[in-house]
Amino acid sequence: MAVLTLLSRAADPGRERLADLGSVVERTLGLPEGGCGVTWRQWLTGAEDRPAPVVCLLTADETDFPDAGKQALLRQLLGTGVRQALGVAATEVQLAVERRTPDPADVVSRPVATVVGGRSEVRDDDWAAVSSVIRLDAAQFPAEALAGLADFSHLEVVFHFDRVPVGKIERTARHPRGNTDWPLVGIFAQRGKNRPNRIGVSRCRLVEVAGYDLRVEGLDAVDGTPVLDIKPYMAEYGPRGTTEQPRWATELMRDYY
Repeated sequence: MAVLTLLSRAADPGRERLADLGSVVERTLGLPEGGCGVTWRQWLTGAEDRPAPVVCLLTADETDFPDAGKQALLRQLLGTGVRQALGVAATEVQLAVERRTPDPADVVSRPVATVVGGRSEVRDDDWAAVSSVIRLDAAQFPAEALAGLADFSHLEVVFHFDRVPVGKIERTARHPRGNTDWPLVGIFAQRGKNRPNRIGVSRCRLVEVAGYDLRVEGLDAVDGTPVLDIKPYMAEYGPRGTTEQPRWATELMRDYY
């Protein structure tokens, strides 16, 4: 399995473009269909006055590639419109090939769907009126994978906070939202997005099932968010008995929905 990662300060080139690039890598390296996954990440640096390089990082479990092979693959990628899609000059596109042996302890998840529409900017509150679509990945699943879901009023959605840079991940305690009026609490005692595995869990209202699309309301995930799992919400999975929470949590959630 190979993974091609594009880093750019430009806009997300879109899933169709990323899939095309994956096919190019598969053909060039002789990988089976579906043998290369492609992801995009925004390049965040403090130097906003100069463009960031685009780095195409190919990680392969078993194969080392000579420099000539790397250059051949780079030419192939440039020929598919990487620089046009990412809005940079050809001289800014670099390719690094790294052999990586998976850690047996790693848990690898492949998105099953993507959030489409709704809110594009990342901010904390006012999610109740947000309408968006969870679009199932048709390359992995038939529409029948959603059969029966329309009989439920709400969904439980697991997704990836892909906009959070790795360097911003919290592993200790912090004030929720940086508000010093609230106590210093551990990252696992709050629901902030800067979590170690950057996993979000949300419950939202299911409005309609149409083919591969789930139209929802109140999903607190922005346009383009990778969805890791979709489950129907069942009342029996709710907490038993009364629940308790500290005052700061109630204050934090006052305007969330």
